Amino acid sequence: NAILEKVPEDRNTLMFSATMSPEISRIAKKYLHDAKEITIGTKNEGSKNVNHVAYIVHAKDKYLALKRVVDFYPQIYGIVFCRTRKETQEIADKLIQDGYNADSLHGELSQAQRDLVMQKFRQRHLQVATDVAARGLDVNDLTHVINYGLPDDTESYTHRSGRTGRAGKTGTSIAIINLREKGKMREIERIINKKFIMGEMPSGKQICEQQLIKLIDDIEKVKVNDEEIESFLPGIYRKLEWLSKEDLIKRMVSHEFNRFLDYYRGRDEIETATGSE
Repeated sequence: NAILEKVPEDRNTLMFSATMSPEISRIAKKYLHDAKEITIGTKNEGSKNVNHVAYIVHAKDKYLALKRVVDFYPQIYGIVFCRTRKETQEIADKLIQDGYNADSLHGELSQAQRDLVMQKFRQRHLQVATDVAARGLDVNDLTHVINYGLPDDTESYTHRSGRTGRAGKTGTSIAIINLREKGKMREIERIINKKFIMGEMPSGKQICEQQLIKLIDDIEKVKVNDEEIESFLPGIYRKLEWLSKEDLIKRMVSHEFNRFLDYYRGRDEIETATGSE
């Protein structure tokens, strides 16, 4: 407003905006005369390549539900969006403490800190970064965007979900919400003209199965450097010759996999929340 009040009357003005929010519309009406509006695509339209999934859980289970979602997708390369800076930092700290490759990204970090986080994230040294805003985050090949609760305005959700499913690839936008947010979810569905798929929280057994498949895939893809390890092999073969092939596989898998088995053994499943919270 301050700038536009000072510009000459005799001028041509072009306004560009990724979204046409009420504030931008008001400025356009106030300062533009006989203006033409050109819209590319459909306003607030969700990407055709993005699937929208919602897990409705009790508020106390939200963080545990986040961990299950991340564990169920072992190859996840995604962003968790939170509502506040405080929540962003808390969730990032919890994920790091629980052994995930996570970091936080929010307005209280210096530019150097933000750049370092984004550099690590782009190099995939981090799987999950958390943030409070979607604009300006230009990252390719994200598999998932996770909303830790829904934003107050639909526009923010559209921006967030649009970080994935780019360049013709498919992506998944997941919302972990409680019962109070169902109305907000219906409003988002109406605006983006898409329905959320109601997700069923993965069981401990399903998660262990997914993690086991990833482990076996990783082993199959290991590049073997015969020359480097050849001199060590005779001693290794002697040490392990008492084990059968089946025993060796069981031990190797258990060595890599026991963390998940121990965590999910006997753990209560997370119920989908129904009724009123």
